[in-house]
Amino acid sequence: MNKGSTNQPEKPVSRNVFDPRHALFKQPRNARAQCTTIWCKLESCVLRDAGSCSLCVLFGSSCPYGRLSREVGPTPRAQKFSTWIRERKEAYKDTPLLGCPASRLAFIGEWVYLPYAHMDMKKSLEFTGKMLRKEEWTIGTVLQLIDFRPQPLFGYGEIASYQQKHVPLFLSHLREVDPVMWTQVVASRPELNTQPDYVGLPTGLRGRTFGGV
Repeated sequence: MNKGSTNQPEKPVSRNVFDPRHALFKQPRNARAQCTTIWCKLESCVLRDAGSCSLCVLFGSSCPYGRLSREVGPTPRAQKFSTWIRERKEAYKDTPLLGCPASRLAFIGEWVYLPYAHMDMKKSLEFTGKMLRKEEWTIGTVLQLIDFRPQPLFGYGEIASYQQKHVPLFLSHLREVDPVMWTQVVASRPELNTQPDYVGLPTGLRGRTFGGV
């Protein structure tokens, strides 16, 4: 299990120094340098061990153990621009650059990471971003997530992709990451005890385990 005491002092776990002169896409002349840092209170984290962090996700990112800070620097036309870039890179030279995590169940400290599309729309559960407290991780909760049929915020009907795509993916990950819970699920729903279908998944994601159990 991850060591997830919030009494741990936070430390930088990821950094990205943005130099508009070397950006992938052409930037406006007044684009400024930036230094983005992710701070974390966890001593260890299964996502971080895999080179990723939930705070790297563009939308809906949050983590009860971490925060993101951004320092805005000068434009390339400023005399101190090169010095600013060099100083930030030097200050964080031993800090890696984390990426976006795989859309996969994981246990992070006292929380459960559930990055499946539309799952956090389940109003009866208290999601914090894409996370639920471990104390809520019960067979009743899991069955609710399996049976959930989300509806669009505007309009009528059902978001069919949740049941067709995301629930099967969730069940596949549950089998691998939390076998104890999986045993309870198949005891309640024997019809779900089928082999995972990896059709359509990138090869690198098949069979990967980020459990932290």
